[in-house]
Amino acid sequence: MSNERLSIRASDKDRDNVASQLSLHYSEGRLDFAEYQQRLDEAYSAKTFQDLDFCLRQLPASYSYSIQAHPLSQQNEKIKRHWLVFPHILLYVLVISFLIVIWSLTNPGGYFWPVWPALGWGIGISTYALKGAHENNKIRARMRK
Repeated sequence: MSNERLSIRASDKDRDNVASQLSLHYSEGRLDFAEYQQRLDEAYSAKTFQDLDFCLRQLPASYSYSIQAHPLSQQNEKIKRHWLVFPHILLYVLVISFLIVIWSLTNPGGYFWPVWPALGWGIGISTYALKGAHENNKIRARMRK
């Protein structure tokens, strides 16, 4: 980095990027907790790029100020999000079952009112699950290429 660049004032985004790098180094075991906290405080109080560089002293320089996630890792995250539908389905089954029990205890053989919450909520969950499945198929097809 040139001397001119070192004297330029850092932005909040630059400080956040250095904080992300410090978190990465901490998670990889290069920093202990006390040193991580100290450097994090230094990063958020840094005024210039020189101050930010000082926060990253004695750490590998393979990380740049702008950390971009790998496209495949972003796609894998979308695939993982698809699995979030299963807790919704479980909750749906439990609540609708509870509503059916209430109906059967209070008005057996009468108007089956639990059908309305079951339909409304069921349509929402189905839409969410089908959209996620469609996105996952597209992602998997791209990953195979």
